[in-house]
Amino acid sequence: MPLTLYEAVATALLCASCCSWILLDAASIHVLLGKARLYASGFLLMFVGRDKRWRRKPPSQSDVQAQTATKSKKLLFLRHGESEWNLVFNKGPKPLIPFKLVAALLRELRMLVALDPGSVLFDSPLNMEGLEQAQELARALKGDGPLDGGDAADAEALRGGGSAVICSSNMRRALQTAAVAFQRPQPPPRIHILSCLQEISTNVDTVALAAPGEAPLLPRVPPDLSFPKRFDASRNAGTKPLRGHGGERLKAFCDWAMARPEATVVVAGHSLWFQSFFREYLPAEAEHDGKRFKVANGGVVACVLERGSVDFVRPESIKAVHKGFDLKKKKVA
Repeated sequence: MPLTLYEAVATALLCASCCSWILLDAASIHVLLGKARLYASGFLLMFVGRDKRWRRKPPSQSDVQAQTATKSKKLLFLRHGESEWNLVFNKGPKPLIPFKLVAALLRELRMLVALDPGSVLFDSPLNMEGLEQAQELARALKGDGPLDGGDAADAEALRGGGSAVICSSNMRRALQTAAVAFQRPQPPPRIHILSCLQEISTNVDTVALAAPGEAPLLPRVPPDLSFPKRFDASRNAGTKPLRGHGGERLKAFCDWAMARPEATVVVAGHSLWFQSFFREYLPAEAEHDGKRFKVANGGVVACVLERGSVDFVRPESIKAVHKGFDLKKKKVA
């Protein structure tokens, strides 16, 4: 019985791995072991992961109205640019997905044979459009004029001024976006890598390549924007645990943000993480675009996280700063 196209690609990957074990040196085998762990983590996450499953307990409207906040923190959420994964699964006509997937798998095979430790689909990096989206924000921030929305303090924080700290998910596409977008002042500002910001999903593109305490290599990012000392990876615990869930990471981020001395926290992250954040901390009764729609690729949205007896976000504190939410699918009444 002839092999299907997918089976042929999988067989080729396996054969390439076996040949490499026989013919290559210790350093090469180390790369292959890393690849094996990456593939195993991704497929286990896809089939048995529970990252999106937890009991959500958003505050009620009455609870929020009764709260007296003891702490508050301005948050600026930057969604990463378009990724290679998005290019395969979320762009263009649906019937083309199988063909784009095969092309991506062939690129994976080529990287495996070349002993390239990176990946196309696992911890998926920015594609060329995504890199341009990060550069677009960088150009907007190089000037001194206002952005699309938000206030002057938001623009100042994004330009490296005021009392602000920059943090990012441990995933390459978020770090690439932050590294390219935030170039002011010089030398470019430090970026804190937080594993609690890792995307909330069971897709293989949400498995992180970087080991605990390390920053990943960032494809297509110039060395002057991605030098090692730019990143503080002390809070990168590596890829998310298989049996953990996103709610734990949301809480861990809130605790980290509230413990920071800066007034503003700039967060480079992911669409489903941001959406889950708004669903978790906006009042349960509130109808808001943040619960239903993704932040646009390369877009920035501001909100204020408050802490009383519970953590919460008031709907009126959410503002589009640059592009805002992707509302293309919103129905107009």
